[in-house]
Amino acid sequence: MESDTKILGSILDLEQIADSLSMLINDSHVASFYPESVPYNIGRKIDLSDIGFNGFLYLNEDFFHSFFPKKHPKSSSQFVNIAKAFFDFDEKNHVCLVQYCAKQKHSSRHFHALEEYIACIAGCVEVELASADNPEEKLNILLNPGQILRIPPQTIHYLFSDIGSITLPIKQTIKGRKDYFTL
Repeated sequence: MESDTKILGSILDLEQIADSLSMLINDSHVASFYPESVPYNIGRKIDLSDIGFNGFLYLNEDFFHSFFPKKHPKSSSQFVNIAKAFFDFDEKNHVCLVQYCAKQKHSSRHFHALEEYIACIAGCVEVELASADNPEEKLNILLNPGQILRIPPQTIHYLFSDIGSITLPIKQTIKGRKDYFTL
């Protein structure tokens, strides 16, 4: 019997034009990274040099409802959420964050009950993965600009960047249910 549940990964895409890289969800641009400022308005402009990263982030203000530099729970002080959006897909609520990780900084070790996708649009980030059943056996994946990684449910993960990164984690949320478990 085939499930008619749609796969979240099927609506995620990255588009590169020259030196810019954009994240698309359902064929709509939600975030773009440019190494230099662009002379036209393509959303909320964030000068990343203010936080020690070269380049400019442009965020779709019709998509993102919340813009805030907020420290990610139990992470390095310079691993922060810049923006947040909730959206519906396959009749389920999802969240998309924009996260900045400074040089030599990291996220907490954590896992989610549901799958997560992480897209890298600037810099690069190493993602350490481990099974909740066997947390000592780890797999490290280097995520470069233009790559999206699927993290299965119940997979412990940890992000670290040598040079800094801008990533967009995207996952389903369930109202009234916590889905972020730190170790």
